Amino acid sequence: MSLVDRRRSLVRPLLPQLIWEGVLLVVLVLLIAIARAAEPGLFGNGTLWAQWAIIGLMAAAAAFSLRMGTPNLAIPALAAFGASAFVGGVNDLSPVWISALTAVIVCLACGLALGALVGLTGVPAWAASLGALALLQAYAAAYTGGRTEPLRGPAISANVTWFLLFAFISVLGAIALATPAVRVRLVSAGAGMSARLVTSLVGLGGSSALAGLAGVLLAGHARSTVTVPFDLLLLALGVALIAGVGVYGGQDPIFGVVLASGIAAVIGMWTVLAGGASWSQLVLAGVLILLGLLVSWVIALINRRLPA
Repeated sequence: MSLVDRRRSLVRPLLPQLIWEGVLLVVLVLLIAIARAAEPGLFGNGTLWAQWAIIGLMAAAAAFSLRMGTPNLAIPALAAFGASAFVGGVNDLSPVWISALTAVIVCLACGLALGALVGLTGVPAWAASLGALALLQAYAAAYTGGRTEPLRGPAISANVTWFLLFAFISVLGAIALATPAVRVRLVSAGAGMSARLVTSLVGLGGSSALAGLAGVLLAGHARSTVTVPFDLLLLALGVALIAGVGVYGGQDPIFGVVLASGIAAVIGMWTVLAGGASWSQLVLAGVLILLGLLVSWVIALINRRLPA
């Protein structure tokens, strides 16, 4: 196979996804223009950037777990766990960056433990993570007694830096997973125990670390420990699906998660500023999930009909 043919074989499967991401970009630009005209304060204090990064990191965690075939339903509990670890570290006078790194590592360890269970036994990842969700929520209830612990230390400012960090992680990870060598080693490694173990460790460990990072930003922004509702997982799944993450496999959005999380963040902030109902986020999550499933089906259908 010539170099030109090899490049075509690599780019051709990405074309439907890249076209869809172009559509998402147009929708995001139009939405920002309309929302900013209606609510001039939308970008005023940097809150939108923080919301974009938080939703994006949660969505990146969900997307990564779906790409690896290890759906992680414990993401909201892991984010809350990471937030508690971060607040505890800062309040114990640890430097902010050490507290943040510790929180991410603790969540990573939880994900690796889950990955080992799934990889060694072959139990479904969604079922194992659901058990972890219950245990982490029980721990949070016992540890905090239903009270929030204020952050007695420097705040994490809500600015564009966090958005850029999320975008860098999301795009770099997407490019890596779209690389054939990485995909063969991780996503399509085979059905043996060793291959399943590697996939489970990477999928559940990586998604848990991303959830922990989202929790750090949540706690820094709220200046306290937080309770992360299951609604946020539904929104994260909706963003991942509308971004183009394939429920049928073989679909890897490059910029989709960044763009789709921006759409969700703008709609969410606009709804809050306009005094929308508390259940509006559930409506948004449901619409994104159903539309995302349709998008996944269409992209998979187009890919099957593309010439080899």
